[in-house]
Amino acid sequence: MRAKHFNYFLAACGLLLAIALAIATPAGAQEGMGGETVVIEEGQVVEDDLYVGANQFVLRGRINGDLYVAGGTITIEPSGVVEGDLGAAGQSVTIDGQVNGDARIA
Repeated sequence: MRAKHFNYFLAACGLLLAIALAIATPAGAQEGMGGETVVIEEGQVVEDDLYVGANQFVLRGRINGDLYVAGGTITIEPSGVVEGDLGAAGQSVTIDGQVNGDARIA
C-alpha cells in the first residue's frame, strides 16, 4: 500500500513541476534586427544572441552569443566571428569567418 501512495506522490510532484515549467518565463536577453540589408561592421560587437530577418545580411564584426538569421543572401566575411551557434536559412549562405559553436544551414 505504501508503494501505491509513493507513486501518487511522485505523479503529483511531476505534474506540479510540469506546470511550473510551463508558466515560468525564461530570463535571457536577445537582440533582433531586420530590414532590406543588415550589416554588422568590423569592430562592432553584439554582446547577446542576435536574431535577424533581412534580404541581405553581412557579418564583419563579432557576435558574443548565438546568431539566427533568415534571408536571401547571408555572408560571414573573414573578419566575422560568431562565438556561439549559427542558424542560417537563405538562398545563399557563405561562411568565410569563424563560428565557434554548431552551424545549422538551410
